[in-house]
Amino acid sequence: MNKKQLALTLGALLVSPLAQAETVKFLNGDSLDVLLIKHTSSTITFAHTSLGEVTVKKSKISNLQDLNLEALNKEIKPTKQETVVVEAPQQEAVEGTLVAKAIKAAEEKSVTARKNVDVAKDELLVAEENLKVAEIEDVDIAEKAVTDSEAKVKATEKALVIAVDDISVVKKNAEIAKKVKIANVDVVAADAGFKAANERHDQALANVRNAKKQLRYAKEADAADGVIDAASRKLDIAEEGVSIAEEEIEVATEKVSLAQEKVLLAKGEKVPNGFLGTGWFKAWDSNFDVGITGASGATNNAKFRMGFGTLFEDDNHRWDFKTYFFYSSEDNTPNEQRLNATLVKDWFFKDTPWFAFVSATYDMDEFKDWDQRLQIAVGPGYQFVKNDEWEFSGRMAGTGIFAFGARESTRKDSDGKVIDYDREDESTFSQSNQVNFELMLGADLSWQISPKQKFTISNYIYPSMTEPGEFRNVTKTNWVHDIDFFEGLAIKFGIINEYDTTQKEKNDLRYSMSAVFNF
Repeated sequence: MNKKQLALTLGALLVSPLAQAETVKFLNGDSLDVLLIKHTSSTITFAHTSLGEVTVKKSKISNLQDLNLEALNKEIKPTKQETVVVEAPQQEAVEGTLVAKAIKAAEEKSVTARKNVDVAKDELLVAEENLKVAEIEDVDIAEKAVTDSEAKVKATEKALVIAVDDISVVKKNAEIAKKVKIANVDVVAADAGFKAANERHDQALANVRNAKKQLRYAKEADAADGVIDAASRKLDIAEEGVSIAEEEIEVATEKVSLAQEKVLLAKGEKVPNGFLGTGWFKAWDSNFDVGITGASGATNNAKFRMGFGTLFEDDNHRWDFKTYFFYSSEDNTPNEQRLNATLVKDWFFKDTPWFAFVSATYDMDEFKDWDQRLQIAVGPGYQFVKNDEWEFSGRMAGTGIFAFGARESTRKDSDGKVIDYDREDESTFSQSNQVNFELMLGADLSWQISPKQKFTISNYIYPSMTEPGEFRNVTKTNWVHDIDFFEGLAIKFGIINEYDTTQKEKNDLRYSMSAVFNF
């Protein structure tokens, strides 16, 4: 919804008896003072001073039964006539009226809450007087009346505190909305400058093409040296124009970024400045996690895990990179040491849930039947669901597996049957590089449980095409919970399980608890 549409909607709401001023409370504890517009069997649409028109699921609202939805049977729509007459100056008046109305409603709630406190206190005084003169057989009833009255006083006083706070919240939101509006003006101007810079760049490229064409014609026509020199100088000027236009695009891009950061600051949100303020991965959703456990005494053991992940997504593609290192020792002897790095690139297609992808996974593990392994997969994917709460997609691909330093036992028993090799004795095995081909079939599920909690799980099966009957199955799951007292900090519990029928130890289960820093 653009600004004019928002103004039309709010203007229609202010003059309509169907617009309901209500407080909407959400399951996560947040609340908003809004004007209800319409509702369906599963959603409610409302207008807010800073958020504009918003539609949410009824399942997200905790006080649904308290909202007056009976009067919201038909949708409010601006008429063609209103579209003509509501212009920018009137938009200012509409928004100002809405803010004033919201503040007035909050103040009225405060007055009502204060009256409720006075009434509750009067009822408590009456109950206490009744207790003093109550007959013996009525004492229990009188004491209960006093207890109930005391509870009512506490409840009304709490409601009064909330009502007074709501006035501050409404005024603060109005001030934020004003700052955001001013900041958005800069964004619009920066976007216009960026568009103009791109147009000048396109024109500069066209000038270069024309200058090259004129120079070629001059040479082909065996023109005089002066004509050729003039054409050459024109080409140099055109190419210089391209360089200038490219610099202007960089400047315009920076202005757009700064304007967008002003909007975030106006909203009171954190401006992304990359990893530890370095600017690295600034436009990416990134995180760094670390976990460590150990014991010393009767036994000495240590476990250490460190990981990094970063994600970038727009309408055209998505980059997803994850890596982790895991180390474990018992009595100062390493018993697990692994490095994993995975890069996935997705290409989205317009107006279809299908997408293409390529992924590369590198593993180094000193306790596998190979030293290093590289997997490259290429194939299609399908986005079944994608919204603010759920994301579910499936993938299938052909996968090439390159194992380096793969071990095969050279030991045999008395019957000539191959038996397991001894990792510490190189004479019991041979090593070689192996190439295999697998199919890949799997799915990824992400659930945003709440604004602070997220759960993800994926499962992929890899049946071998070069070794019939053999397969791998990899399952990964993570639960992440943001920490309230420190912005950007979270805790993560993760499980990785790989079942590989080609390995001596077929099942490999790892779980970890770590602290996560998001940036």
